Amino acid sequence: FKQEQMGKKKGKIQDADIAQIAGDLSHWQIVAKKLGFGQQDIEDIENNKGAPADQRKSFLMKWIWRDGSAATYEKLSEVLEMLDEKGAAERIREIPQERKNKSGH
Repeated sequence: FKQEQMGKKKGKIQDADIAQIAGDLSHWQIVAKKLGFGQQDIEDIENNKGAPADQRKSFLMKWIWRDGSAATYEKLSEVLEMLDEKGAAERIREIPQERKNKSGH
C-alpha cells in the first residue's frame, strides 16, 4: 500500500495524458508562473501556438521536458490547489489510478 501511494505521488506525467490534463488548465499562464516559467517563456508559447488548447499542451510538454521526472501529477495538482482549482487538481491526481485500473494491474 505504501509503495502504491509513493508511486502515485512520484508519477511523472505521461505523454498520453497531456490532452486530458490540458483540458483542465483554464489558467495555464498562472500555473506556468507558479512552476517557474518566465514571462518570456509564456509569451513564446502564446505566440507559437494559436488555439488555447494547443498553448496548454505546449506548456505541459515544455514543463515535462524541462523538469523530467519532477513533472508529476501530484506537483501539478498542488499548484492547482494553491490557485483554488480543487476540481481540476483532484481530476489530475486521479489520472495515474485510472490508468492503472484500465491496464488491469
